[in-house]
Amino acid sequence: MADPNTSSAARPGTGDLIGQAIAQGARLFRREMDLAQAEIDRSLRQVTLAIGLIGGGAILALTALEALTPAMVAALTELGLTPIQATLCVGGGLMLLALVLLLRGLALLRASRLAPKRTLRNIRKDGLTLKEAL
Repeated sequence: MADPNTSSAARPGTGDLIGQAIAQGARLFRREMDLAQAEIDRSLRQVTLAIGLIGGGAILALTALEALTPAMVAALTELGLTPIQATLCVGGGLMLLALVLLLRGLALLRASRLAPKRTLRNIRKDGLTLKEAL
């Protein structure tokens, strides 16, 4: 009587197992690449939005500054500053505000914020898992 535990027809061979592992690895890799593409697309949408907001804000700010700067200088002159002092105060304050806004906009566009972090983390985990399995 044949032992059912030794039947080669019931168990897949080593070649079959290796083929299945390679196929599963390929599917996993494709899924990770799809996830990376989705994350990159989302990051590009964020960049596009950030650039649009920066551009729109810059246009409105320039228009407002053109109208309000002389009024601010006149108000400071009425308070007792000389026209040069008033102009320097207004210009310096506006320059400081512009610098803060510029740095904030650049921070939103940093490459580290746009990288597909979840996908990279998953790929590292998958690589470690495969390494341990082999």
